Amino acid sequence: MKRRFFTVLFSLMLILITTVGASALNVAGVEGPDIPTMPTETDPTVYTTIEEIENAISEAQINLTEAQNARTFWQAEFLKALTNELRLTYLQADSVLDAWEDWIAALEEQKETIQPPPQCICTDREYACTNEEFDESCPVCSNNAEECLCPRELVRGDFWEFIYDTNTKEGTLYITDNHSLQEEGQLIGFWPWDSTIYEGTNIGSKVTKILVDDNVTRLGNYMFHNMPNLSSIEIGSGVEIWGTGLFGSNCSVDITVKSSVFSVAALNKADGINSDYTIKSLTLDNNNMTVVEGGINKNFNLEKLNLVNIKEIEEYAFENCLALKGEIQIPDSCVSIGANAFDGCTNITNISVPKTTQLGYSDIFQNDEVLNIRMEGILDGKFSLGEVSQDEELTVPDGWYDSHLGEKNTTEYNGTQVTKAGRWKSGTDDTVAEVELQFSYSKTPGMDFVFVLDYSESMASIGNEAEDMDSKFANMQSKVLDVAEELLTKEGYDNRIALISFGTERINSTDGFITETSDVDNFVKSKTPQGQTNYSVALKGAADIIKDRTDASREAVVIFISDGIPNTLLDGKRGTVEQITEELTLYGQELREIQQNGELTKVFGVLQNVSGTDAEAYMQLVCTDGLFFTAQDTEEFSDAVNKAIGAALGRYVITDVVNADFTLNESTLQASYGEVNYDESTRTITWDLTGALPYNKYTLRFEQSLNKVNGEYSAGLFDTNDGDAIVREAGETVNSVETPVLPRDLDKAEVVITPADITIYMGADGGYESVIPGEGGTAQENNGLPEPGYYITLPDWVNAKLQGDKDTSGAVDLSSILTFTYDVDRESRAWKLERYHKDGDSEAYDRYVYRLVPVADQVNVRLEFKDENGNITTSESFAPAPGTLYQEYTMTIYAGALEQNQVNASITIGGKAYEFDVKVELGKLSIRGVTGEEDTVSLDGGVSTESGFAASVPEDTTYTINGSDIGLNDQSGVQLLVDELVQHEDDDITQQIFDAMTDRALEAISAELGNVNTDFAYMNLVDTNNGNVYVTANNPVTVTWPYPAGTDSNDTFYIVHFTDMNRGTNLTEGAIESADVESLETENTENGIRFTVNSFSPFVLVWSDEGGGWNPPDIDDDKPEKPGGLNTEDHVAYIIGYPDGEVKPEGNITRAEVATIFFRLLTDETRDEYWSKTNSYTDVPADSWFNNAISTLSNMGIIDGYADGSFRPDAPITRAEFTKIAVSFFEYADYVYENTFTDVRSGSWYTQFIAAAVEIGLIEGYPDGTFRPDNYITRAEACTIVNRTLNRAPDEDHLLPESVMITWPDNQPGTWYYADMQEATNSHDYDWLGSIEDWTEKLEERDWEALEKLWSDSHDAPGGEVMG
Repeated sequence: MKRRFFTVLFSLMLILITTVGASALNVAGVEGPDIPTMPTETDPTVYTTIEEIENAISEAQINLTEAQNARTFWQAEFLKALTNELRLTYLQADSVLDAWEDWIAALEEQKETIQPPPQCICTDREYACTNEEFDESCPVCSNNAEECLCPRELVRGDFWEFIYDTNTKEGTLYITDNHSLQEEGQLIGFWPWDSTIYEGTNIGSKVTKILVDDNVTRLGNYMFHNMPNLSSIEIGSGVEIWGTGLFGSNCSVDITVKSSVFSVAALNKADGINSDYTIKSLTLDNNNMTVVEGGINKNFNLEKLNLVNIKEIEEYAFENCLALKGEIQIPDSCVSIGANAFDGCTNITNISVPKTTQLGYSDIFQNDEVLNIRMEGILDGKFSLGEVSQDEELTVPDGWYDSHLGEKNTTEYNGTQVTKAGRWKSGTDDTVAEVELQFSYSKTPGMDFVFVLDYSESMASIGNEAEDMDSKFANMQSKVLDVAEELLTKEGYDNRIALISFGTERINSTDGFITETSDVDNFVKSKTPQGQTNYSVALKGAADIIKDRTDASREAVVIFISDGIPNTLLDGKRGTVEQITEELTLYGQELREIQQNGELTKVFGVLQNVSGTDAEAYMQLVCTDGLFFTAQDTEEFSDAVNKAIGAALGRYVITDVVNADFTLNESTLQASYGEVNYDESTRTITWDLTGALPYNKYTLRFEQSLNKVNGEYSAGLFDTNDGDAIVREAGETVNSVETPVLPRDLDKAEVVITPADITIYMGADGGYESVIPGEGGTAQENNGLPEPGYYITLPDWVNAKLQGDKDTSGAVDLSSILTFTYDVDRESRAWKLERYHKDGDSEAYDRYVYRLVPVADQVNVRLEFKDENGNITTSESFAPAPGTLYQEYTMTIYAGALEQNQVNASITIGGKAYEFDVKVELGKLSIRGVTGEEDTVSLDGGVSTESGFAASVPEDTTYTINGSDIGLNDQSGVQLLVDELVQHEDDDITQQIFDAMTDRALEAISAELGNVNTDFAYMNLVDTNNGNVYVTANNPVTVTWPYPAGTDSNDTFYIVHFTDMNRGTNLTEGAIESADVESLETENTENGIRFTVNSFSPFVLVWSDEGGGWNPPDIDDDKPEKPGGLNTEDHVAYIIGYPDGEVKPEGNITRAEVATIFFRLLTDETRDEYWSKTNSYTDVPADSWFNNAISTLSNMGIIDGYADGSFRPDAPITRAEFTKIAVSFFEYADYVYENTFTDVRSGSWYTQFIAAAVEIGLIEGYPDGTFRPDNYITRAEACTIVNRTLNRAPDEDHLLPESVMITWPDNQPGTWYYADMQEATNSHDYDWLGSIEDWTEKLEERDWEALEKLWSDSHDAPGGEVMG
């Protein structure tokens, strides 16, 4: 007989049994339970309550005679539910009465051992008390039984405890032990708390929370029915076997599971149970948990899923959980998600999956429109075009002794870049060299990519669990989406993509080539894997889509992705190996031979999880040169796709030959990407970068040992490699980089000391004190020579170590790290370096200049000089011949009694001292002669009593020596040297020179003078405290030349400066005629003729004693006749505001914008006459928006560009440039500049235009008397000049109401430019009211864009007619 075991738990509060003729049990002074009434023969079924009750006692095994405690005793009460017949059967009694008597007798026998049931439970579940009395006070509230404050009730069964809080109405059910049997493979649950089954219990309605202990391993079917107030379930870590239909009440519950297995089927409703329960949240928290499937049809409402820690989700686990919504976060602990685990969960908004989680194919990951998700983070090594920007150059690494950039780092070589660097591995004289190559490239955009995707059924499975591969289909989908986004949206790229999916005998494809990522998403996600693997149909589809292109100029590339062996033919039928091979050979060749611009179509393959199978042989038949890439895990698959695309963009190979002086250490060959091989016979390293992506940097490093010669290591310079490292693409050399050269045996290197060149004017008193008049003497005060300076030249490797670079650009201060010593025959000397300009910049020609300073009181450094005849003299006896125009000497350090080759240099780098030999090179001393009539004039503005000259400089003026960057420590000795021109010993030649200089000066001033008089002077700045060395000022010098005899301030003077001459210039008539000269602006003052100059050399003063005046030169005589003018009649707006609603009157305006304004304002006749769309500027392309304006105005001669061939359309325009354009619409050649502005000098390029603008009335200048020609003009200033050019005269009081006009928040009434800005931005009609406009009507604004298109179209039409 089938039996079902129901353990029935009765609350002791409810077991109130009438005691008739029965005695009570008393144990330890406590009244025991009543004995039940014996049934009568007339009512034998009084306790029958359910059908099939025979199953209730099948395996109860309750023996009343063996009852040991109150729990077992009261569980025996379930016998009241049995019929008389079953009671007889169970107790094996002869009659009902006999059975009852036996039962009563058994109860009586147990009186002494049975304890009464507990009434309430305190906070700790181990403590219990009755409602009658305590043995002692309550262990929680410390009260007696009548006063106990613990508001809880406890009911216990054999595997459960129920605690009910009477205040909060919360009841917690503790499942403490296993409680189910298994029959015929089915778990069977007990529900003693179900009041509908066992009358009078009613525990189920009080349960609000269930806690399942960790030692529970099984949960039976239908466990938690009829608990309408249940809100929380926590299931421990021990449950391994799950029943189904756990719930059967109308409740809303949060469930937490910590077991290692969870079956979603446990959430399904029990068959025949009509309840409406909701699982508000399901929390799964166990690192080793496996979530098993729950069947296809879910009949429960699961609203939220919290995955805290799980190991894996099996396929179909949560399929069709329609109520599941929101975001699902897959934890990092999840190893895999099976196929279709979330299919049909259409209310999920996002699923976030770690990169390490393996994925089976699932429709939930495909439909972006429904789910609005992207499976980001699945793949490591996404296709990326970003590490090196398109215009970024590779840099050689820091700290390498010899580093080089490739010679062809330009886009004409596919943008390839290559660097090479070398260094000794350890120490400067080591014998092992390290070499590093870097490579990157960019690819010209504009390619057509065809992705051929295997959508056969096998793609849906997880590829390789052992190798951490996701679903091959999910891999492919995610990767294609990532790649498409890069190829289609990367800045500078212009690619297109076509997609083909194939199965048994069908293909699906995009409608030609697409450029939108959304189209890629739609295609990739709209297809599901099914059918067999048919390569033939895929190849035919790829060939068709390439052949059908309307634009076949692009290079076509096919990326073929699959996971298996092709097994069907083009017609969809199964084929033999021979048949499939024949088809793939034919169709693969047909695809690869499609040409575009002479280039064959490239095909590269990717195989997932099939390495070492026959699939590789088939893929070779498909691909160009048989090139494909395999992958055994997810990361490898991502890399394989990257390599396939990289191979399409460029298959680069770099070769380098190890120099015969070295032996390569092959084990050190390390490449960041690609394959590296070494051919020992040819010493050739081959670095194959096939598959390398553009805009990424790749590195190869290796070490090579220096070979010994005759058992020793040689000294010298060593090429690490033979010749250049060569970069090839498709066999063609596209770039190269020279080999590093490493020096060895650095103790043989030299530090070179070179005296800095000196140029002085003879006759000075001051000089340096480092001059010794004979052996052992003391330094004399001075001898008229300046303080010498010295350049220091270091070996290249030292510069590289100091600067982190092989270049010597950027000076390093050696004064604290370099010293010189001499120690021979008890003669010890030492010198240190001191920067020439202690408190400022001592750098000249990218190096510092130093003084050589003896340490302590040792002998000072001396110089020796050699003239052109070989005569040698030392610094203490040096005396240049007076009256000589120019003398040159070579100079070097005077060794005296010292052996100069025994001087050593020591430089300390990084705490380590390096010793070097010292070599002294030659410098040059130039002596510029003086006549003996020279005068030095102070720069304080005072008039010299000797020559009558005066000079002054601004207070912030600083000086440098010999035109270098070396400043002066003491500027007090700087004066203006004024001298006569040194005359030739032949007076006739001298006169010829003076006449030639006079003629050249008259040409420069373009003046017609009668009875010309001249005076000549030679001037320069010198430091009288330092040997009259010539110096340069950073500010202009103002000089006052005294009036020649017989002249005064009423005469007109001209000063011409011969800018490129000095005392070293060979003055011949030819040299004078070709000399650079400038005519200086002069001012007659009380003390003489004042002028300002920035440099010095010969000057000529010109005047006439016949009152001759200034005849201005003809200006621009070759300028073509001016064209027809501007539209001065129609007062149309010619500028518009900005998108932010402002007009920005105080902002700048560009050169292109100005050209466009005047272009629009031309009369139609003028525009037609000079129309042009071509120009000679390098930065005004034909398709630029400003091309027509700039080309037409350039053709008119109104505007021009710069000397370098540019126009600089986006540069702000200066006030002088704008004035020149406005004036060019007028006849301006006859206007003479009247020194209107203090900052506009005669002779400037813009002077004539500014003079004309003043006369015409276009400009006024600033209140301080300046014009500021080089300042950028503001938009308000520009509009004011335009209005004046057009003869417009707006007046603020005679405009239209603001409600009618276009107004601007940054152009408010009351500002000086308000009316002019309104004039420029509002088209209007007007009447003249005297000399001002009186606006009468607002006119419709012109559509300049439409008009310019009309003008352009009209000139493009045949015969210049407007095309209708």
